[in-house]
Amino acid sequence: MQTWDNKLPIYQQLADILAARLLDGEPGDGEPMPSVRVLAGQYLLNPLTVNRALQALSDEGLLEARRGLGLYVQPGARARLKAAERERFLSNEWPNDNLVEAQGLSLRYGSKAAVDGVSFKIPKGRVVGLLGHNGAGKTTLMKALVGLSKGEGALTVLGLQPHTQRVELLESVCYIPDVAILPRWARVEELITLMAGLHPRFSAERARTLLRRTSVGLRDKVKTLSKGMVVQLHLALIAAIDAKLMILDEPTLGLDVMSRKAFYEMLIDEWCDGERSVLISTHQVEEIETLLSDVMMLNEGKLVLSISLEDIDQRFVALSHDPAVAEQMAAAHPLLRYRVQGGSAALFDGAPPSELEALGRRVRPSLVDLFMALTRKPEANRTQF
Repeated sequence: MQTWDNKLPIYQQLADILAARLLDGEPGDGEPMPSVRVLAGQYLLNPLTVNRALQALSDEGLLEARRGLGLYVQPGARARLKAAERERFLSNEWPNDNLVEAQGLSLRYGSKAAVDGVSFKIPKGRVVGLLGHNGAGKTTLMKALVGLSKGEGALTVLGLQPHTQRVELLESVCYIPDVAILPRWARVEELITLMAGLHPRFSAERARTLLRRTSVGLRDKVKTLSKGMVVQLHLALIAAIDAKLMILDEPTLGLDVMSRKAFYEMLIDEWCDGERSVLISTHQVEEIETLLSDVMMLNEGKLVLSISLEDIDQRFVALSHDPAVAEQMAAAHPLLRYRVQGGSAALFDGAPPSELEALGRRVRPSLVDLFMALTRKPEANRTQF
């Protein structure tokens, strides 16, 4: 089901979604638009709201009314939309320096919604953690960001439509999927040569410089490297691309602690520069919490939290308390009750009642605490002991 941002007029949001569909060629130039009745049923909106959205697109010269036939897509509408989006990005007028913008994005496998109406933004210079249980939709969302999955709603990455402008997009976006592999027969130097021939923004010298931080040799074959060394090699190859956005899907899965530490040190030291952004999905929440600037949490396809770590401390409050006042804490309906050293704690979204604050002591909630509170199934008991 489509979700709407209460801060923007719904007709405007619908117009943006329909414009994104036009960019995808659905419908194509010269083809009829779905009727007001069909769109109202699809998006569960008042027909007057739908009509206003269509009028907005007509006013922009994207649609034309044909007497007795309804609205049709103007010839050349898709080309004009693509040119306008690209021009806006190149002229640095992309809103708030956001590298990624999603509005009401849904992705489905058959009848199942893997990602369900999510809306978010990723500005430049951020390290964003994407958290969620297995099957929450993390990989599906990442695939959409690089154009491997096509969804409903609006999605732009670097001002481009990922699905229809993928070749252009991948010049400035790096992606390491959770099943990434390198050819076992190849030597490291051969992979560098291959990348230099494939990617216009790849720097062979930069890759060699990054590899000097590791124990990987240029003459080594991939099949002789440990799993941790292969992951470091992969990061060095990807980080040698002059890109604006890096997307990493469980990049350190199966690695030991030292290999994970080396990976993240290289990522932060050698790639993050205040202009480029990274989106990382991981289950090692405790290890990367200190590296992140922002966090997004998915639960069964829905985005349940998108927030900077700075704002977490302002929004969420945890109270450590004596077991004797547990019932009073529970009566205030906290998001989560859990054990801490020396007692119990209750996690609240917002400031708890003043009478409760007098019964406890504020402690900083961790990402793990928030993850447990916001991503468990609705039928699960919210009290954890």
